[in-house]
Amino acid sequence: MNIRRLTLETANLETMLVFYRHVLELPVFFENYQIHIKIGSSELVFFENANKNAKYHIALNIPESQIEDAKTWLEARVPLVPDGEDLISDFPNWNAHAVYFLDPAGNILELIARHELSHQALQPFTSRALLSISEIGLPVPDALEFADWIGETCQIPKYRQGSSSFTPIGDAEGLLIAVSLGREWHPKTGIISEPFYTRIALKSVGIAPLAIQYLDLPYWFSRV
Repeated sequence: MNIRRLTLETANLETMLVFYRHVLELPVFFENYQIHIKIGSSELVFFENANKNAKYHIALNIPESQIEDAKTWLEARVPLVPDGEDLISDFPNWNAHAVYFLDPAGNILELIARHELSHQALQPFTSRALLSISEIGLPVPDALEFADWIGETCQIPKYRQGSSSFTPIGDAEGLLIAVSLGREWHPKTGIISEPFYTRIALKSVGIAPLAIQYLDLPYWFSRV
């Protein structure tokens, strides 16, 4: 599953523009009161809502051999969020490693190296090594019920067996991480999951061209 575009809200658009353009060194342009951030094959879009202190969990795919290089590159730019005593998280059940940090809005960002993918590093690690949006966290009343709904509605399967509090949906290229409302975002960030505006444009899945919404939550899904 490819997440082609992810549209989110933020309380301070100018701060986000500066961070993603000058700290993470990503291509950023301003259009129609939104910032558009090019991340490999994906686009991350923010619009301003000064009344919402939105916080999301977003993961980005990187080449599977470059997690140490990614950590070094990030450490020169932002404080990393440790996972216990480690700065690199090891997920043996997912065959992946990841590093975490926060953007100025308090969004939890994750660079994840999935070893089942064949993306190989062709040059030293820079922002150009950010391949795509890998994950977006979606707080819901019941993660399994959401997984069943999106499976039936959009033909997106579960990635791993889950529970009512945590279920990943999609595949290694792109995942919807359904979590229970009020769950603390990993890795012990102290940030509690809440529903905020999220519009997800996916490639070539069984979704009608017009966006569909889940329950009365501010989540919309469409295809490109």
